[in-house]
Amino acid sequence: MSTIAIHIDHIDQITFTGIQGPSLRWHVGPVQPKRSTAMPIEVTLTTEEKVRLAISPVTAAGNPAPVDGAAKWTVEGACTAEPIDDASAWIIAGTAMGDSTVTVAVDADLGAGVVPIGDTCLVHVNNPMASSVGLQADAPVLKT
Repeated sequence: MSTIAIHIDHIDQITFTGIQGPSLRWHVGPVQPKRSTAMPIEVTLTTEEKVRLAISPVTAAGNPAPVDGAAKWTVEGACTAEPIDDASAWIIAGTAMGDSTVTVAVDADLGAGVVPIGDTCLVHVNNPMASSVGLQADAPVLKT
């Protein structure tokens, strides 16, 4: 328990004296560069649609960069992935509504080693809305 003594010289000046409080010392380190802060993309499809996803690898400075081999696409959920070429794939909606997570991975090391990098896309699948009424007519009949 600490006490504080207050001494007032004049009405506009107050002096506080007392015991010094505890101090805190802390250290942060080592400092490392921050990784990509880009948010994963989100796509909304109906059960009748598909979307093309493609990668464009870049260096830390934003310049185009080659990767070792084709991109590998995996899907967690009802959608499916159908590769188009080494850098893109069709993501095909399933027949049920819900969300799927699509992950793409590549090897950034152009040598014998493997340095995996990747990204994700959240795919929302909804039922399609009606686009026409579909009005039809039967063959005419005689009035009775």
